[in-house]
Amino acid sequence: MKETTRLALAGLGAAMLVLAASASSPAEVDLTQRMETLELDLEKARQKVTGLSEEVARTGAVLDRLQKWVAAQAEGAKSLSATLDTSEQQGFTAGINFTSRETLLAGWRQNLGVMAQGLTPAAKVD
Repeated sequence: MKETTRLALAGLGAAMLVLAASASSPAEVDLTQRMETLELDLEKARQKVTGLSEEVARTGAVLDRLQKWVAAQAEGAKSLSATLDTSEQQGFTAGINFTSRETLLAGWRQNLGVMAQGLTPAAKVD
């Protein structure tokens, strides 16, 4: 009888081990699938971050060019204002005076040249 009890307990223990092993397998498979999915998601996120970083760098370069262009416009405006003042002092408003008109035209041309700096060839004003 003792031997029968031992065999029964051994059989019961073996059955429990088999059940326990088969019960943990789906959980392990589920965790493996989840880990693979998370790794794929992480790689996609890394690629997206890399793309966004490159886009931010390009946008920063455009912003730098625009800030330089705006600063040049401010300088051009000062120059045109001074040219207009000179033209007025030369008699532009007092009658026909070709020198004052030539000065005015030169100032406008200079201002247009400054405005066109940094623009693409198709956008330049002649």
